[in-house]
Amino acid sequence: MFIALTLLFTSTFTLAAFDGPEADIQTRTVKEAGKAKDDTQILFEGYLIKQLGDGHYLFKDLTGEIEVEIDEDVFHDRYINPSTKIRIHGEVDKSFFSGRTVDVDRLDIID
Repeated sequence: MFIALTLLFTSTFTLAAFDGPEADIQTRTVKEAGKAKDDTQILFEGYLIKQLGDGHYLFKDLTGEIEVEIDEDVFHDRYINPSTKIRIHGEVDKSFFSGRTVDVDRLDIID
């Protein structure tokens, strides 16, 4: 019984993956994110160019640079360097003290 339930839940989560257009993406560039409201959904393509601290990185696209926060589990043990082009999904985090940053929910490597 336990094995059957485990297989059921495992297969359910596997089937939940979708790679396609996302609804409610409001910001696609760093420049737009610099003016966006808190919790605005973003989708960026560009590069992590510098580590700023534990889980904090400087992200760059063609329009500018912004600090992003990426939890270790979002990396999925993948190696990324400043020449690795990536796509990040997340949301703007607007703070009085630190300005605007992006909290990354998902990171994809672009071939």
